Amino acid sequence: EELPAYQLTKSDYYTHAWDLPPQLGGCTYEPEGKQYEDAINGIKSLDGKQGSWELPLQKDNGGVEPDWSWAGDESTARREAVERVSGNHEAIVKF
Repeated sequence: EELPAYQLTKSDYYTHAWDLPPQLGGCTYEPEGKQYEDAINGIKSLDGKQGSWELPLQKDNGGVEPDWSWAGDESTARREAVERVSGNHEAIVKF
């Protein structure tokens, strides 16, 4: 988790939970994981106070995902989002 080369390949838990099982096959559902499933799907945070995708977002998705502080501060992420939307505005408008 700490190696810079690994951090650049990290993804979010939502992608792992929904994209990998169909690709791998043979994945089974574990009822004990229901609270984590709900948090990953945005239904309810682990502490049960809100939906895990409701604003304001909880740090680390309420404890479900590891800290992403290595990725930069929030202002850097906002600037990057604006740059990407601005740079792809024609494709976004078509969508």
